[in-house]
Formats: sequence, C-alpha cells, structure tokens
Amino acid sequence: MSAAKKLLSVIAHERPDIVYCPLLFGMTCLLLHYMEEQECYDCINYLISSKEKHLAQTKTAYEASALVLKELTKKYAVSIYLLIAVYSLFVGLLITATECSDFFLMLKF
Repeated sequence: MSAAKKLLSVIAHERPDIVYCPLLFGMTCLLLHYMEEQECYDCINYLISSKEKHLAQTKTAYEASALVLKELTKKYAVSIYLLIAVYSLFVGLLITATECSDFFLMLKF
C-alpha cells in the first residue's frame, strides 16, 4: 500500500493536469502485485501518457466511457445488460430502504 501511495504521489507531482482518474489507484495496486515498482511506474506512465488515453483523466471522460460501455452492452449483450439493470435496481432499493430506516430512527417519535 505504501508503494502504491509513493508511486501515485510521484505521478501527481509530475502530472498535475490529471484531475480525476479513479482507476489509477486500483491499476497501480494490481500492477504492483505482479511487478517491481519501477516497472509499475513505467506501465502507469505509459497508460496515462499515450495518445490513445487508456485511462480517463477527467470526470467527464470517465462518465462518458461508462455511458458508452452501457450502450454497447445494451446493444450487443442484452442478457448482461438486464442482469446489471436488475442488480442496480435491487441495490438502489436496499440503499433507499436503509436511508428511510435511518430517517425514521432520527425522528425518535
């Protein structure tokens, strides 16, 4: 964990233009599991520096890639899309039920 934090702080210092990249920490930890620190740094640096933009580096780009993936799944993998939709609906209902119970507990009749 400390190696990942160290690598990310170096990347943050070198690349202040990256303002939002939620996949960066997980990707760094995954690569550190299989590589040495220098190799991991080189791979992460390539992923964020390449012209293809393998990792979304702004919130808008991250959300756009999620929407594109959703639309592609809806078009080409309907069963998976339906499974994800049912799961997200179920999780949404659980969160709503938890929020409602917390709200009623706060009222303290």
